Amino acid sequence: MTDFRALCAELVEALEYEGHMPTDGTWEGNLVKTTCDALAQPEPERPTAKELRQIFDDQSGYIGDEQVMWSGDFVAAARAVLARWGNA
Repeated sequence: MTDFRALCAELVEALEYEGHMPTDGTWEGNLVKTTCDALAQPEPERPTAKELRQIFDDQSGYIGDEQVMWSGDFVAAARAVLARWGNA
């Protein structure tokens, strides 16, 4: 999977190195500023195994005493993980 954060950082670094870093109020300057602002944000933390287990447990059911997860439950759990952590 492409690391878009690293790719943006590399592009900004190349613009700075080449002396083509637009800083004025142009479309390009605003785009670079937005990119730099996004890169300054901390990277999202990955979920812990305990947090993931809890989400999957919340989506599971039981047959007798045995915990099971149906395919539809897995999709709901996967969507819950993506909604909370995205691509972290």
